[in-house]
Amino acid sequence: MKGDDNKSLSYSEGYNEQKDYRVDPADFSTLQTGGPRGQCKVGFIFWQSGRILNNGNVFVRSTIEQECRRVCGAKIVRHCPKVPTIGKGEYIGEYRILLPDDYFCFIAFLLSLAFPLTGFFLVFTNRDILIGYFNDVFYCCVSTLCFYMWSVVLDIFSACLNRLPAILKALFSGRPRREQKYLKAVVWQDAVLGYYAICVGMTLWFQYHLFDFKQLGIVLAWWTGLCMFFRFLRSSGKQPIKP
Repeated sequence: MKGDDNKSLSYSEGYNEQKDYRVDPADFSTLQTGGPRGQCKVGFIFWQSGRILNNGNVFVRSTIEQECRRVCGAKIVRHCPKVPTIGKGEYIGEYRILLPDDYFCFIAFLLSLAFPLTGFFLVFTNRDILIGYFNDVFYCCVSTLCFYMWSVVLDIFSACLNRLPAILKALFSGRPRREQKYLKAVVWQDAVLGYYAICVGMTLWFQYHLFDFKQLGIVLAWWTGLCMFFRFLRSSGKQPIKP
């Protein structure tokens, strides 16, 4: 067309046909993959050739719920927690007051306690067996070996006491405990050998006052203090590893 300025204007138009996807290929990369991050759901796209589904289309997009494993935080199956917000100190994990190490510590304490009790049984029932005799103070029986296990009993007992504040804190605060790993202290590892070497003398002292319950209590008090001191040396060099 010609305008008033005597310039010619022209245009052309056209079209071509293109077939589009019913489901965009990128949609397959956004399907939920299950686990705690996917809310324990697995996404899928169902399609069947020559069939119109109830939604009026030939495909449907949905999810399948997993039987969520306990490691993702579920107390029961088919129930997973929401993904925690980053930076708020929350984490995915089971709500546990007692950790596996706590159970192991308590069970080990009860099992080791059976040895000193066996020593009492052998002495007070006159079933003890003499192994070696030097004098009235230095002698060794089967019960002596059993009484030496007080060193292990008190050591494990102090480890259980060390866990008690964290257990009580988790119990009253309602927040789950998480396993904490430590870098072992190399400097104070000799304290282990020193403690169990001194416990030989503590065993003889314990055995000598076996029938004097007042003195026996004093011996156990000193033995417990010794155990606490050496446990402090062994744990003072540990450094927690940040998760």
